[in-house]
Amino acid sequence: MKTLTFALLAALAFGSIHSATAADRAKPGQPTPPGLTYQKKAAKPDFVILHAGSVGGTSNELMVQIKNAGTVNSPGALLQANNMAPGNSGAATTPFIHIKAGQFIWVKVVLNKPARKGDRIILFADHNNAVAETKENNNKYAFNF
Repeated sequence: MKTLTFALLAALAFGSIHSATAADRAKPGQPTPPGLTYQKKAAKPDFVILHAGSVGGTSNELMVQIKNAGTVNSPGALLQANNMAPGNSGAATTPFIHIKAGQFIWVKVVLNKPARKGDRIILFADHNNAVAETKENNNKYAFNF
C-alpha cells in the first residue's frame, strides 16, 4: 500500500510539474519596450546683426552687417530699421538675399526720415519671423546714430 501511495504521489507530482512547465510556455512573453531614441533637431539658419552704422555723412542711409550663424544656408528675409527718437520716428523695411552658413552680407537701409545725431536706431533681422531659426531672440541690434 505504501508503494502504491508513493507511486500515486509521484505521478501527481510529475503531472503538476509538467502542467506548470507547459503553462509557462503557453504564456506570451511581455514585449520589451524600445530603448530611448535620440531625435536630432533639424539644422536651421540663424541671423545675427554684427554691426550697423551710417553711410558716410548721410542722415538716412545705414549699412548693416548680417551674419548667418547657423549651420545651413538661409533664404532671404526682411530687415527692419526703426528710429526710436520721439518726434522723429523714421523707419524702413529692406529685403536681403540668402546668406550661406557661417557667412555675412552687408545690407543698405534707407530710412524714410533723416535721423539726428544721438537718435536710437533699432534693427531687426527677419523682423516678421518668416524664417525658422536656431535662435529667434538674437535678431535685434541697436545703436545711437
